[in-house]
Amino acid sequence: MSTLSDRRFNTELIKLLDNVVTVKTKSGETFTGVLIGYDRGTLSLCLSDVKINKKKYHRVFISGNNVLEILKEESIIDLKKIAEELNKVFPNMVEYYEDAGMIMVVKQVKVTREGVEGKGPIAERVKTIYERLVKESTVR
Repeated sequence: MSTLSDRRFNTELIKLLDNVVTVKTKSGETFTGVLIGYDRGTLSLCLSDVKINKKKYHRVFISGNNVLEILKEESIIDLKKIAEELNKVFPNMVEYYEDAGMIMVVKQVKVTREGVEGKGPIAERVKTIYERLVKESTVR
């Protein structure tokens, strides 16, 4: 039977799946890539699209007993804040889907951390607001 602490730890690892992480090893190496899998028993990791000292690798497997730390940078794009700002311009026409990581504006313009999808004047206005907010968050 797993403890609450074990379940929470596993939940946090699951949240890292399909995200870019940096893994530091006991041997001093640093790997940056997308965490695509891990072994729950050994904490061995599988990363894809890995960068190691300016070289790129398709897949890298790291032994769990060599992992010192796993780091994930927080995204500078706060979709909730973007949704709040968009709602000021498009009152009651903005829907924020936190679990899906997206915002829908006027049911036709999609906003994600990757950018704005849509055509027309509304999409252009949303894109302008999005780019301004991203720029402001990176200046800090």
